[in-house]
Amino acid sequence: MPPGFAYPQAIDLWATMSVDLTTIDRGRHYLYAVARIAEGSSLEQARADVSAIAERLATDYPGTNRNVLVKLVPLHEQIVGLPASS
Repeated sequence: MPPGFAYPQAIDLWATMSVDLTTIDRGRHYLYAVARIAEGSSLEQARADVSAIAERLATDYPGTNRNVLVKLVPLHEQIVGLPASS
């Protein structure tokens, strides 16, 4: 991350999460992610892209991904509870 980035607080080390895909329980939906929308894209486009991925997962894994909510919320809105003013 760039200098000065502090979410949710100042972090000294970022590391990737290691998952053994041969033993993962697809029924566990406990992870949250923070991401930056690509330059030139919009929140609406990102929501459409994520919805398409969720639909594919629901088709490929109906036992664990059917009716799973995928929701993109701007970070300010998630933390403060109100949309950022324009």
